[in-house]
Amino acid sequence: MTFSLPSQHFSLDHHSLLNELKHSSKNFLIIQDLDGVCMRLERDPKQRRLDENYIRASRKLAGHFYVLTNGEHTGNRGVNTIVDQSFASWPPQYAHEHGLYLPGLAAGGVQWQDCFGSLAHPGVTPEEMDFLRSIPNIMETELSKLLKYAPYHLNDSEITKVLSIIVLGNMVSPTVNIGSLYDDFADNRVGYIQLQTTVMTLMSELLERAKQQGL
Repeated sequence: MTFSLPSQHFSLDHHSLLNELKHSSKNFLIIQDLDGVCMRLERDPKQRRLDENYIRASRKLAGHFYVLTNGEHTGNRGVNTIVDQSFASWPPQYAHEHGLYLPGLAAGGVQWQDCFGSLAHPGVTPEEMDFLRSIPNIMETELSKLLKYAPYHLNDSEITKVLSIIVLGNMVSPTVNIGSLYDDFADNRVGYIQLQTTVMTLMSELLERAKQQGL
């Protein structure tokens, strides 16, 4: 069912909205954006949290409720990890065994998951998956070279720490997010701009490689 424009106040009137859903139709669909809506935006994605009650409520709406996120379901920054953390006091595999993962689309729409964590990537070819899988290592290698020299002069352990924060080794959306380093470069504006330029060049080169491989 859909709401007409004059009824949009229902979105802020939770009691009326629930009443409308309860009495008007059993065939409704809710698609909810996660980022900044159901969990706070954090500079470090690993610090995001989901309420256990929210997760359990979504399971009760099975078949009527799905999520949408530009992040991914899997990986140490993924939504499934956040769900597992919400049930950390329960036995391992609790969320998987009870179908408590959030079903829906991730990675901007190319990663599909059911409530048990079964994944599919509709429209993405095996060749594209292989290419995407290689990107984090390429990013780490190139950025390691940069961070060893001026104006950074980082040692190996410092480089490893920085790369663990900024290189997002996602399955289908690997990228570099240097925004989390902004405060660290407060006194090194030239270094931050150089890092931005390097990342932009690296991403352009990766896009060109993909193009040359017909991806």
